[in-house]
Amino acid sequence: MIKLIARGLAVDGDGKVLSVKHIGKGYWCLPGGRVEDGEEIAAAMKREMIEELGVEPEIGRLLYVHQLFVDDGKTQRVEFVFEIKNPQDYAQTDLTKTSHGLAELEDVAWLDLTDKTHIFLPEFIKNYAANPSNFTELHIDR
Repeated sequence: MIKLIARGLAVDGDGKVLSVKHIGKGYWCLPGGRVEDGEEIAAAMKREMIEELGVEPEIGRLLYVHQLFVDDGKTQRVEFVFEIKNPQDYAQTDLTKTSHGLAELEDVAWLDLTDKTHIFLPEFIKNYAANPSNFTELHIDR
């Protein structure tokens, strides 16, 4: 089975990354979710962010593609991470004003990626968050 996942990377002026913690999961991740059959990847990321956070993202560049295997290798996941150009609009998210936020998310926060106890992300994402203007190319990791 192959699952396509679309995520948004929003970085504030201090290098903190918008992150979500799903109910029942013990980790933080970038907002976004599964691409539905027949759906364009960027459209899926936009839909997921509106459903979960109630704010329409301004989608920038495709920054990162990551392939991984889960469920003892039975499921292949391909994650696409897009730049969010309006991070300031996510400064105050209210899950009560979303269609899916309260049902899916335990918490939303801006996390400092130097604190490794909060979120585990590939080095590319950490480096991008530290200095977004330095990156001009798509990074692919497998």
